[in-house]
Amino acid sequence: MKLRLYIGGLVAFSVLFSSCGKDSEKGESFEPHTYNVSGKVEKGPFVSGSTITIQPMDSKLQVRGDFYSSTIQDDMGNFSFGSKLFEAPYAELTANGYFFNEVEGELSSGTLSLRALVDLSDKTTVNVNVLTHLKYQRVQKLVEGGMSFKEANTQAQKELFTAFGLQKYEDKDASSLSIIGGTDESAALIAISSLLIVDRSEAALTEYLAKLCKEFGDNGAFTESTRQQMEEDRNALAGQLSAVRNHVIDRYEEIGLPIEVKELAYFFDWDNDGVAGNETLQEGQTVTLETTELQVPNQGGNYTIKITSPVPVYLEPLISEDDESYPPLISDDYFSTNIYEGLADASVSLEKSLENNVLTINVSPLNSRTSKEASVKVYDCMGNEVGEVKIVQEGNPDMPLPKLGETGKTVVAGFALELAKAFSQWSLMEQYYHYNKEANLVSQYISPDATIISDIWNSFYRANRMNLMFKEAEAKQLGVYQSYFDVWNALYYYYMVVAWGMYLM
Repeated sequence: MKLRLYIGGLVAFSVLFSSCGKDSEKGESFEPHTYNVSGKVEKGPFVSGSTITIQPMDSKLQVRGDFYSSTIQDDMGNFSFGSKLFEAPYAELTANGYFFNEVEGELSSGTLSLRALVDLSDKTTVNVNVLTHLKYQRVQKLVEGGMSFKEANTQAQKELFTAFGLQKYEDKDASSLSIIGGTDESAALIAISSLLIVDRSEAALTEYLAKLCKEFGDNGAFTESTRQQMEEDRNALAGQLSAVRNHVIDRYEEIGLPIEVKELAYFFDWDNDGVAGNETLQEGQTVTLETTELQVPNQGGNYTIKITSPVPVYLEPLISEDDESYPPLISDDYFSTNIYEGLADASVSLEKSLENNVLTINVSPLNSRTSKEASVKVYDCMGNEVGEVKIVQEGNPDMPLPKLGETGKTVVAGFALELAKAFSQWSLMEQYYHYNKEANLVSQYISPDATIISDIWNSFYRANRMNLMFKEAEAKQLGVYQSYFDVWNALYYYYMVVAWGMYLM
């Protein structure tokens, strides 16, 4: 009996000694502690009724102790667990629910899960968002490799923000960021959040996030194919950034919290140099073009212009807002296509390229008797015009006068027909005055509200409108028929003044 007690005591002592050794090796020992954990869950904000759980974890991020659950309290994503006893200060938070889609400007039709890892001994206010979710597996991987939680979290934070070119914000832990803060970090969070969901359903977003978490967890960076995908998504999102910003502002105003959101375009790495927000001019900086005007002979020519710029410049804006304007009732092409027979476009034709801040312009020969103008504009990545080269190309007065093409003939025939109708009605009206001997017969057919008078007016008006539109279009091309249009104008204006007199003045 004594022998068994002795052996049992040795075993117990051995286990205790071994356990103490492990704690000593870790350099950490934990005492149960009460924490009051609260925060926000934001994609856009998770809506009221969404669920959130928290699990205490040890220094190796193994689950330890009780499991607590709660619900999102309001449509701003707020949650609170109240005072709870934790056996260890590290914790995993997992939120699941519907959220506000800031790109579409509406509530999601499906749910999304987001996670975060946190050291509650440092802070008990924890925000769960796409950034905390993206670095979750990376922190786990680094801790498994022997790092402390603090070391792993610091490295994962740095790697994640660097992956998006936002390394200047790496000192602000992702779990402290909120889209309602009105700060640069808040805008950065919205920018990344919108980048991940653009053109994706909730199911596709869940799949995409899983892929990103795996890549980043393994390597602390994204693969080349993923970076290319993000670049495509960024370009697809470019024209919607103002709308995304307004959607976020409007959503919070709708639920009773006015917020400020900074311009989102400054939080993307548009030129892929690894740093976001360095692509626009700062105060006092300018873009200088070696020349801003080219006088080009009729036969054209090749030109190179050096550009001095502290930021990358482009020939087309990388960011262009969606065009919500309605198309014109009559297309500009209607009066400018096939005006002439067998003659190419009479506007300045050029090719342009920009490489290593050298602008190359190749101007083709001009098919015009008169000089024409064009311009080449230079933009920063935000779509701001930072320079312009004006081009004036000489015409060739010796060019033969071209015949009208199919469109030209159709338009001329159209307003000529309207004039013919007007003069036909005019002649009929004159007959009533000159050939009817009985005055009452004239008054029977001719009165201020007689149909024949309104018909004459309408025909003259339609002819006038078509003639002036064609005159303007032809002036932009060769401008060789302008005097003919002037004769037509003079003709029907004369008769309209004769008929209506001072009412046209």
